[in-house]
Amino acid sequence: MPRTPLDRRRPAATPGRRSATPLRLVGPVAPPRLADRLDAALAGRRSDLEALHGAAPVDTRDAALTLLAIHDLPAEPVADHGHGPAGRRHPALVDLTWRLEGEFLERVQEADEARRWVLPDDPSVAIRAVAAAGRVPAMYRWLAAVAEPEDVRAFLELEGGPEGAPGDGAELHAAMEGALRLRRTERTELPTACLDRPLLRSTLATNPWFHPETLGALGLIELRAGARARRVVTALRRTGAPPAALDFHAARARTGRQRARGWMDQVVCPLVDERPELGWRIVRGARWQWAVDARFHEGARGLLYAAPVPTDPAGVDPWADGAAPARPRLRLLSPG
Repeated sequence: MPRTPLDRRRPAATPGRRSATPLRLVGPVAPPRLADRLDAALAGRRSDLEALHGAAPVDTRDAALTLLAIHDLPAEPVADHGHGPAGRRHPALVDLTWRLEGEFLERVQEADEARRWVLPDDPSVAIRAVAAAGRVPAMYRWLAAVAEPEDVRAFLELEGGPEGAPGDGAELHAAMEGALRLRRTERTELPTACLDRPLLRSTLATNPWFHPETLGALGLIELRAGARARRVVTALRRTGAPPAALDFHAARARTGRQRARGWMDQVVCPLVDERPELGWRIVRGARWQWAVDARFHEGARGLLYAAPVPTDPAGVDPWADGAAPARPRLRLLSPG
């Protein structure tokens, strides 16, 4: 009888010894998210930061959350992480910031080019033309006309802090949050469409090179703020919100035209007259702001229209404690 070749023989079972456990095939393991790796590295040793050199995000949302966390670092007390100011200047973080900001701005630029703007040559006129396109999105008209109190509350929670110059209207906005008992939505709960707007703001604010684009983005915000604030005031009054909740948007609605005119006449136009070569960059900042703003309202529409809203019982104050759910209608993402 022919013998089995050596490499084909089965090993004889050893008495009293169990055979090896067969291997079980498992599905692919999801790689750790870069935002989580950054958070762990900032709380660990300096070598943990070095491991982030050349690291790549899992997806676009992971990239946005990571970059927002890096932009937050200069505003954090040193005690919040173990490396102090030196950690913020770590070569791995500099490299990571450079790459993520470049990829983000490329994505914003692609969205801007898809709009196919045809604008006047005069930068101030061009910015006003950009602002006129979708000055009041359908979301604000819906709020003013038919939205229920819980819808208004959910939108204001999603919108977050006041746009514009740093600290602008912060006290009035805080009073509104207290009067309406708003909960600030965590970034990890939001889709990328709702992260792009704060990410553009922090990217421009932390890069002095983008000063012209910053002026254009803030100019667009001012040109649109009054008309949008008037719709929010209408919604709050129609749904019987507390008087203290109206002050922030009422102030923006009352001074919107004056602020917009002052921003254009006293900031943008003098700079363009002095440095005409910066005009196209100021307009580019306004167009970038338009693109991320459109993305935000696209994401907000998907979250706010996720499920039906129950009807409030007759005679119940819709803004009273416990009258509306803490998280109505918002279909948020799981953290991470």
